[in-house]
Amino acid sequence: KRRAGVLCYRPAPASEAGVEFLLISRRSRAGDADDRYTIPAGKFEPGSDASCEACAARELQEEAGVVCRIAGDIGWVASRTKHDEPVHTRYFLGLCISALDSWLEDSARERLWSAPADALRRVSYREDLAEVVRRGLEAVLADQLSPQPTDGGASSSTATAGTAGCADAGEECAEERYVCYSHQVGGHFCMVKPAPGTRLEVELPWQDRGASPSKRRPAGDNCTVTGGKVILKPFHADEARFYCRLHDGQLAALLPFTPMFYGTKKLRREQIENLAARMPNKKKTMTQAMAQKDTETSREPPQVATQHVRRYLVLEDLGSTSVAPCFLDLKVGCRQRAARYGAQKRAHMAVKAARSTSASLGFRICGMQCFSPKTGTVQRYDKYWGQQVTAESMGSTLARFFTLGEDADRGPLQGTPRDLVQRVLDKLGRLQDAVLQLPGARFWGGSVLVFFDAALAAEPSTDAFFNSLRLKTIDFANFEDVGGDRPDEEYLCGIANIKVFLQALLDGSAFDAPSQADLASPPPPSRQDAEQQGAWEALQRSLKARAARVEGGGCAGGDLQCEDGAPNPNLAANAQTISGATGRTLLRELASSHHLVRVNENEGASPNANLAELFD
Repeated sequence: KRRAGVLCYRPAPASEAGVEFLLISRRSRAGDADDRYTIPAGKFEPGSDASCEACAARELQEEAGVVCRIAGDIGWVASRTKHDEPVHTRYFLGLCISALDSWLEDSARERLWSAPADALRRVSYREDLAEVVRRGLEAVLADQLSPQPTDGGASSSTATAGTAGCADAGEECAEERYVCYSHQVGGHFCMVKPAPGTRLEVELPWQDRGASPSKRRPAGDNCTVTGGKVILKPFHADEARFYCRLHDGQLAALLPFTPMFYGTKKLRREQIENLAARMPNKKKTMTQAMAQKDTETSREPPQVATQHVRRYLVLEDLGSTSVAPCFLDLKVGCRQRAARYGAQKRAHMAVKAARSTSASLGFRICGMQCFSPKTGTVQRYDKYWGQQVTAESMGSTLARFFTLGEDADRGPLQGTPRDLVQRVLDKLGRLQDAVLQLPGARFWGGSVLVFFDAALAAEPSTDAFFNSLRLKTIDFANFEDVGGDRPDEEYLCGIANIKVFLQALLDGSAFDAPSQADLASPPPPSRQDAEQQGAWEALQRSLKARAARVEGGGCAGGDLQCEDGAPNPNLAANAQTISGATGRTLLRELASSHHLVRVNENEGASPNANLAELFD
């Protein structure tokens, strides 16, 4: 059942948030009942509604007698009818243009303009309505909306019944705006999501320097992407380098298992500071709400300081069009490793791994967002909750995710959940085969992310639900190629044991302690300890050599290359601060001028060949 609605707002300087939200009385409630008020919404009529925006505007005018201009898309919200049937409603934010004196349902409903806090209190009897108010308030606090009508009045910008409104036909916001990503389930940093309607210019990824000239992408090229399709992750040079190398060589086997990489994006300082300063209060996490043995409150990491990162990786948002996005983040590997970790850090990470299932199983739960049919919403469990999951409780925890929120019994899974787990097992098997083909590759700090849209499971056909299933490997900031002929045995151990627990769901033994005979034994840590030490020593040598070239006069400030032929790190660092568009303009200017440029001695070399490399 599909519906659409509007959370209408108007400027209110006396309100703490500067706006008031519109609620309407329910026809079945009267007096001072706690559940008297609701948000205008109604059923989508395919014969008369040209779009969801048109449906929402029509319902607002019929139920509340208000004409509005659609100002933003709040997104889909799941709920259930009084007959326990699933309902999916797409809500929009609407700026009040005018209020009618009489309207279709004026005899049965009354309007109520409320401050956001009061509106949230009045609709708190239903979690889906409360979520709409929270999202609307976040949008206002993030400055996504214009509090005043545009010049020209309702004639040019009003969404009325039978019209699509200003957001129809793919119309986008002229200015890029950003909010914190609301579906992140793991990690210390806060990912960023372009606000609804935003289109952003992205600098395309550079190709690996080892690529053939025909495959190398010109430096400074940009493209425009729809913000709804992507998320922004704080930039890490090694992770960006990994994504740029994916299309060449052996790593290409991982392409089906990695999210799409669009390129990089630099946010203006004021955009980042505005995002951090206006970040809403942290919501109560599921760790606090659990009635199990987890009695400590969730230690949410500080996010404001980490938001002051100017450059981001632009990645595919797996849940961009979903109604009830479910994510399972599994950190794979027997411990967290990285080439930059010194001896003290490595010892600390070994102790930390022993406190979770990483050391014994080769994986742990880093975060989870699963569907609750009782509330019709998704529930989030953070990484600190995941660290408390033991080998004995791992099966029941995974059952909570894959049974689509239904109470799992101790028998084998049946129906749609069973088919879902079987498909995940098939994908894990293919990922396992791909990793086996990559000797020397170490996926240190990597995760496996499972995603699906639980709302689609209620559809008559399960085709769309199973098509929403994604299994991706993510987090490549610590990826390392250590050489040799061995694949990543610690990563493969984790994959193998994930498969053991999922197979137990199919067999009906998920709630029993796993047999050691069925589990893959973790490989001796000494082997990857030695590889990690070697990677650390190689990194130290590289850093010292780079410093020596700069401090020893091997690279003059304006030289394109050092005496040994290596690129000047000073110029490379400076080039990274130049945006793609500026870099492209500079290259054109140099090509058409008579600047003196040092070139390769190779016959036929382009005078601008070395310059182009600076902007890779």
